[in-house]
Amino acid sequence: MRTKPHDISAGQLIMMLVLCSIFTMFSYTSGTRETLSAPAAPLVLLLSSAGALVVIIPFFLLKKHAGPDLLTAAYRAGRPVGTVTSALFGLFCIYMAAQTTAYFVFLMISTVYQNAPPWIFIVIFLLTAGYAASLGLESIARFSAFLFALTLIVGVLILGSLLPEFELVRVAWPLVDGPEPVIPGTIRVLASNAEILLFILLVPRISRGTGKAYIWWAVLSLAVCMALTIFLIAALGGFAATRLFPLQTAAAVARVSLFGRMDLFHILTWTGISFLRASAYLYCGYTCLRRMAPKLSVGFGALICAVAAGIIAILTVQKMRLWDEAGNRMILIIPLVMLAVLLPLCLLPLRRTLAPQKQTGKKEGAS
Repeated sequence: MRTKPHDISAGQLIMMLVLCSIFTMFSYTSGTRETLSAPAAPLVLLLSSAGALVVIIPFFLLKKHAGPDLLTAAYRAGRPVGTVTSALFGLFCIYMAAQTTAYFVFLMISTVYQNAPPWIFIVIFLLTAGYAASLGLESIARFSAFLFALTLIVGVLILGSLLPEFELVRVAWPLVDGPEPVIPGTIRVLASNAEILLFILLVPRISRGTGKAYIWWAVLSLAVCMALTIFLIAALGGFAATRLFPLQTAAAVARVSLFGRMDLFHILTWTGISFLRASAYLYCGYTCLRRMAPKLSVGFGALICAVAAGIIAILTVQKMRLWDEAGNRMILIIPLVMLAVLLPLCLLPLRRTLAPQKQTGKKEGAS
């Protein structure tokens, strides 16, 4: 039973969001129909991070008047508004849990267990992730702190061992192919930044420093992704584009005298990040379901979300082009614009009505 509505620190939230964000680097495949131009990639990352700071402005404007809980604000505007908002957020969380599962299992059956049936990995993965979600956000946050330290150590070892292969001359001017790849690439990367909506769902669980937490997450995510991108380009060059998982290839090339090849540590880190991301989205999916069904237990709610995500993953894991095509067509820009931009802007004129009442604050804070 939770007694406090704010039970994770801003630092824990930042570490969780950074790890979830760099999942896209681990899951990036060079076999997509529309690959990001390598010279333009650093500029695209910079512009997409700036875009992430812009799209969150409506939420923070609403937060001044309605508090940090967007779902509660939507319910204050009317039960139908709250129900639809919770349902859309819940479906989004299930979609992201399924996407995370599908990419994780696809890497495992493509590089490690090539003859294994994917449904076994999906069932085991989502059962464990669903159980972690049922333990609550505090447990997920504590795990993220440990995983953040592990990822940092593994990342430094891999990048450090790639220094002999590092040739800065391979990093071309971002506009060498013209400005054409930059704008669509920026929109595509921004659309794939689902952690903007994850932040909106989780921010009511920290007591202060929400604005600083968002900025720190954006800056740290940019720094990590920029470092990985530049090292991949400078160390592997055009060879990276010929490999299915460029980051996994870099880990296989990297060697540390004490450990040998680093691809085993890459798999270990990748597994941890995928598990954390799936658990976080399953937990948020449960909180959305609970808004519509207040008596729903956390265990049963997490199970519902895990089963739904598992069905989607099983149907799509051997058709990964569907996920790639969804990314190419920027499908995730729809929930991002609807829930992070348009919804707060529509609620903003009702700011006096949405102001939290002291007598209901305790009830609304429990999520």
